[in-house]
Amino acid sequence: MKMLARITLVLSVGHFLILSVGAQSRPNDAGARNGTISGRVTAEGRPLSGIAIALRSSGRDGSQPFRRTATDAQGRYQFSAVTPGTYEISPLSPRFVLPDYNRLGSQGLATSKIIAIGEGEDVSNVDLALVRGCVVTGKITDPEGRPLIEQDVQLHRLDGALNPYYVGRFTDDRGIYRIFGLPPGKYRVSTGEGEDSITANNGRRSFGRTFHPDVTDVSQATIVEVGDGAEAAGIDIRMSAAVKTYSITGRAVDAETKELVSNIRIFASSMLSEAHSEGTLVDVDARGEFRIENLRPRRYLVYAGNNSLAPAAKYGYSDPVPVELIDGDATGVEIRVKRAEGAISGVAVIEGVTDPEILARLPMQGMGVSVVVQDNEFLHISPQLVQIAADGSFRVEGLRPGRASFNQAFMHEPDAGLTLLRIEREGIRVDEIEIGPGKEVKGIRIVFGNGNGIVRGRVIVNGGSLPEGAFFWVNARRSDESRGRGVRTDARGAFAIEGLPPGQYEVYANPVVQGPLLTELRRRAPAKQTVSVANGQTIQVTFTIDLSQREQKQ
Repeated sequence: MKMLARITLVLSVGHFLILSVGAQSRPNDAGARNGTISGRVTAEGRPLSGIAIALRSSGRDGSQPFRRTATDAQGRYQFSAVTPGTYEISPLSPRFVLPDYNRLGSQGLATSKIIAIGEGEDVSNVDLALVRGCVVTGKITDPEGRPLIEQDVQLHRLDGALNPYYVGRFTDDRGIYRIFGLPPGKYRVSTGEGEDSITANNGRRSFGRTFHPDVTDVSQATIVEVGDGAEAAGIDIRMSAAVKTYSITGRAVDAETKELVSNIRIFASSMLSEAHSEGTLVDVDARGEFRIENLRPRRYLVYAGNNSLAPAAKYGYSDPVPVELIDGDATGVEIRVKRAEGAISGVAVIEGVTDPEILARLPMQGMGVSVVVQDNEFLHISPQLVQIAADGSFRVEGLRPGRASFNQAFMHEPDAGLTLLRIEREGIRVDEIEIGPGKEVKGIRIVFGNGNGIVRGRVIVNGGSLPEGAFFWVNARRSDESRGRGVRTDARGAFAIEGLPPGQYEVYANPVVQGPLLTELRRRAPAKQTVSVANGQTIQVTFTIDLSQREQKQ
């Protein structure tokens, strides 16, 4: 029997009101009808033929293959047999780019549009109005006018996008950089290390942050503006004087036996502000000695630790040793290393699941545990992978004392289609687990959820329009879930949150937009609605945003 439920939320700037509540769901069976995505690609109002267009899944199901097509003589393209989901549409052209879209690619450029497509839906008019990519090029030299090789050059875009974004390139053997494929706009160009950096350029001379043209004060930087297809050449920077740097040398010894320790890493960290710390690390050599070079004059905390995903081997951590670098190097620093003998053990389960095929996904699930140590100016995070056995059991060793928390790690292990719901200790949900020196915490239960429920819908804006590039972030979260799952809306305001385990969810939408409207909207909590999600069902949710009241007040 079909379950019906439809939820319509009407939000206004003056009042966040739920005007009507209903629900509509339908089976999400294996025979779901596929849809189509089509559109037209133009530049300066004219169709672009032969432009490669890519379609790839950006949702939870990353198993769908990357697809590619090309525009015809009228600039039109089409992808057929598209299964329901969320996708990215990208032009694959070295000469044309999207002018301004708040989606950043691997090199920091705006590269794609988001499209959420439902069962049997034909999404047309997904048009791409491209512009010719721009170029910024110049030369970086040292204070004596000599070219700097492999010098990192940064561009910050100052208009168009919701948040200024960053593009980086390195200079060649002539000190020349050339950054292409940029959307038209205004950019600030700089190179060197800012005040938020504690180390120099990989052992070379360290230079302070310098902006084009040859100034260290950001307010005096010349803004580089490039138009459609234009090239801004001669954007040169002559570096300011090199920053004086120092080194810290010492040795690592066993805290009990005083024997030299070689299998460990040494960190040097510094608090740059109340909310921001910066650090660097080196490996201890075979003789148990270390040398950390190119450090700026600051107060540092030097300590042994582990920042890899592997267990901390024989040795693990030390208390921090304060080191002050003022006008010379620091030598003879001794780090007393203690054994990391803490452990956490328990079992991972999938809530409400007895199917052996689904339970077999547990060992494929990427999980991590991070131990955080924080005391005033000292902060260190030690991450490790959690290996889940076929029977669901796990044991993580080599942990230092501190507060441990679990997290889902999709980037290091295959996505097994499971959702981390909560961590339990003696039947009680916990967010952190305190680990004492050399202690093992037993009986931890990692609870996953498994499901294929979907919350799909649209954010509709009435009575006005949001600024260009604005979108909404829609989140669905179970009351017992550690973290909810969210997606951004596409250009039509559509969204789809997939792979949800059964349960009661709170669904809400947050605007991502700059200016007074954002302040006005965020002054009140986002409207939320509780929906019931079941396996094999799609819940339709509509958010209607009314901007007319705000416009009348202006």
